Amino acid sequence: MRRLILGVALAVLVNLAIFAPSVRLGATGIAFDAFGGAGGTPGSSQTASITVGASATAIIACVSDDYSSVADLSVTYNGASMTEVVTNDDTAAHKLTLFYKASPTSGTHNIVATNTIDPYVRSVVGASYTGSSVTSQPEASNGCAAVSCAVTVVTANAWTILCGVDRSGNMAAGASTTERGTDGLFTTGWMGEFDSNVAVTTGSHSLAIYSGANVPNTVIVSLAPAAGGAAPANVLANAVSGGS
Repeated sequence: MRRLILGVALAVLVNLAIFAPSVRLGATGIAFDAFGGAGGTPGSSQTASITVGASATAIIACVSDDYSSVADLSVTYNGASMTEVVTNDDTAAHKLTLFYKASPTSGTHNIVATNTIDPYVRSVVGASYTGSSVTSQPEASNGCAAVSCAVTVVTANAWTILCGVDRSGNMAAGASTTERGTDGLFTTGWMGEFDSNVAVTTGSHSLAIYSGANVPNTVIVSLAPAAGGAAPANVLANAVSGGS
């Protein structure tokens, strides 16, 4: 009986090596962790509080900045600088800029957006994630003066993350898009942060804010998983059973 059990176990390991080389024990893939957002009358700075979990691997923050120069805009998390990834102007020249930081300190801390040269910072939002790679991130980005924006995903099982502005202040998610929160301005938000809420394949993927947005502005990134993250759930079952 013991030999039979050992033989079955060996067969499972062989099947895993042959049929599912991408499986890594303990890999969980990317997941949403926490959100924070704030806004007000445009000024030299805006501050949002966020409670980041111990397993967080990334923070994606976005800033709505009326008519300001992005060169004068800075964003910090817990006092440490975040890296600018992509910026986009809407048709009225309002700017939306996305920032990134890997391996954020856990706990309750502030995301602070500052522009003392052109003091027109309206709002800041940020979301933290677990399970992402902490190198060469985000892997791709894009900006669109439209309700929908697409990005070309490079790594399988990545997540797409989007920030959007609706100048009417009626922010909501579009199709196949999950809202994580807004800056709390006006009716339902001037700016919000959204994501795919699932791992996606390689190639072009879009997220969107709601179709009635006024002078919309969106930016999007692809966040790659840590090595071996988010293998499809059926891969292990197929490997054990010998299926394809």
